[in-house]
Amino acid sequence: ETIISKAIDRYIKLSQQKYEDQYSQVEIPQQLTNIFERMLQKAIKENDLRLVIGIALDSYRLDIVEKIIKDQLENESEENVLNLINYSLNIATSIVANTEFRSKILNSLVSIIINLKNPDFFTVSKIIVNLNDHNLALHLFTNLLKSDDTNNRLIAYQVAFDLVNSASQELLDKPIANLESSNSSSSSLSPATSKIIKILSGVPTCDFDITFLHKNNNTDIQILNKSKEALDGRNSIFHSAITLE
Repeated sequence: ETIISKAIDRYIKLSQQKYEDQYSQVEIPQQLTNIFERMLQKAIKENDLRLVIGIALDSYRLDIVEKIIKDQLENESEENVLNLINYSLNIATSIVANTEFRSKILNSLVSIIINLKNPDFFTVSKIIVNLNDHNLALHLFTNLLKSDDTNNRLIAYQVAFDLVNSASQELLDKPIANLESSNSSSSSLSPATSKIIKILSGVPTCDFDITFLHKNNNTDIQILNKSKEALDGRNSIFHSAITLE
């Protein structure tokens, strides 16, 4: 067991070096590759798929992860497949250090999710934020809004709210500009597109936050005023704290 463990660690290290420096002369001995793949096959037979995905991503073997997920699509429910996809997403965003390989993983996961019968668009929105890919965001909104399905429009609105909460300003601005420009030939924007643009602007979210804070504001003004009067007015830090409170 110790020899096998050391062999797998050695394979992972060499595989990482080979991926990160494609011009290097790193060669992985066939014996190490055989040990690594036999260990994965054993774990797959025992249905320990999360272990396989973790080790495969650690060794930069995206092909193994893709094969496992696609095989599961043929034999398991989409719910189980989405669980594996979310697990792969968590590893990619929290453990994988190489940005190029991380982007490769996320793009592969997106292509798999979109081709599902019931795609998880909220997982796609997480991937959009991690990739900071405004083209992918625009593609998602376009596909959701082009049908007359009310449920798809509602999903598009929720994805827009999710992006406002977690995406960069650049990622929000570019889909807005593209949605406006793509509809410039028509006399006016469709109601659904107008709502998406308004949500991405951040105005509704700010309004909701301010309204919530105002309704739940239970501050006692008399206590604040007495607290301010009790200390020297030159104590600006205290006064600022009271004001923000």
